[in-house]
Amino acid sequence: GGGGGGGGGGAIVMNLRRAWGWYRRTVPLLEFPDEETERRFDHWHRTQMAHIDVVKCVVSLFTTVLMTCKLRSAATLALRERIRFLSIAVFTVHFLHMWFAVSSRAKYVRHRTAVVFVVRCAALAASFYLHSQMAFNNLRVAQHQEELIAAAVAGGASAGAGAGGAW
Repeated sequence: GGGGGGGGGGAIVMNLRRAWGWYRRTVPLLEFPDEETERRFDHWHRTQMAHIDVVKCVVSLFTTVLMTCKLRSAATLALRERIRFLSIAVFTVHFLHMWFAVSSRAKYVRHRTAVVFVVRCAALAASFYLHSQMAFNNLRVAQHQEELIAAAVAGGASAGAGAGGAW
């Protein structure tokens, strides 16, 4: 019959571990030859990166506020509302990132890679949103300018025709 279907998985995992051990001995990618030293270094490095992440969060919070002020002063009324939503969202993401890094340091150090990935995805989404809104706003401004030019030309042509054909 069709006997035991799960026995090969353990052998594959064992062979992969054996191959990985051989590869690490042959081509050392890590700085430390023993696992304990490497584990301690990895924990120390993640902890140091957590300190740097907190500083980056503070800088990002201030940058968000400054960019919001700059964009709101240069934007049209319709775009200002969208920028307000975006600014609040970006500020909240960076604030929560900082809060998690400060309040749950051990948990943050363990899950730092996933947290930073989520924050970067949020920043990328915010960038796409901002650029799409600015492009849409620029399109609306260009259309409005074309309408004004067309109205001026039509108004000038009718006024010119009434004045003997000269502008």
